Amino acid sequence: EGRGAALVHNNFGNVLGHLGKYEESVPHYQQAIELSGGSSWAYNNIANAFYSLKRYEESLAARRKALAYNPGDSEQWGCLTTVLFHLKRWEACIEMARLGLEIDPENALLWSNLGSGLAQKGEFDEASRAIEKAWRLQPEEAYYRNEWLDFLKRRNRWPDALAAYEEIRAKDAKAYQADYALALYHTGKREESYSACKVYAEMDPKQPIAWYNVACLSCLTNRRDECFAMLKRYLEAGGKNLKMVENEPDFTSVRDSAEFKAFLEALRQAAGAAAEPGKPVEPEKPAEPKA
Repeated sequence: EGRGAALVHNNFGNVLGHLGKYEESVPHYQQAIELSGGSSWAYNNIANAFYSLKRYEESLAARRKALAYNPGDSEQWGCLTTVLFHLKRWEACIEMARLGLEIDPENALLWSNLGSGLAQKGEFDEASRAIEKAWRLQPEEAYYRNEWLDFLKRRNRWPDALAAYEEIRAKDAKAYQADYALALYHTGKREESYSACKVYAEMDPKQPIAWYNVACLSCLTNRRDECFAMLKRYLEAGGKNLKMVENEPDFTSVRDSAEFKAFLEALRQAAGAAAEPGKPVEPEKPAEPKA
């Protein structure tokens, strides 16, 4: 009877959790724990609720209790390291990830959290191997794929990033188009970067920064007329970042031209009109200068 009532409370908590009502789910999970006498599944569910509420210390305590009931559950080890990472307990995160990997060496979440913890401690070589391992284990999982790509970009490992993008794009020719263009740029492949930027602009023509990047690469590849045509497209798409354009080193070769000065004046007028009372300026989406 106690177990049956515990399951009722547990299931009700699950329903509330699916509805995003985590605070309301907690008392039901507490009842499930009390009525069941404690179990891995009951502590797991309340740990998830606490985690969603960002009550990480309580989530950690519940996760440890879940593991005490089922120490061979590698998913629990993965969730435990995630909580430790959020608590910025890097050493504990690394230690628990290593222990979990002894149980399940193919667990992508444990490799990911191991790599993240190591990176926080500045141990980038081992972090790199761990984060890439997570991606290799689950190459179709966006979280691990993006984590690996972001790690490479933050470490300025552009040749490796380019190789990763090319591997991914072998299955989807337009995946990560803007980032691919950026990697080409940073590896000195300006012609290829120009072409990739242009494809991206055509894919997302309402994005001002896309046309701006084509303008930059047009200038760098001696396509003067196209540079001005792309700056016009930037303005037509709603681009208003005057300071960015004025300070852009890629426009050095055309900065003193009559065409560029005319564009700057048109941009000043557009930016000024947008700043009139009742017409707040929407900030442009932050982006890398070349993607």
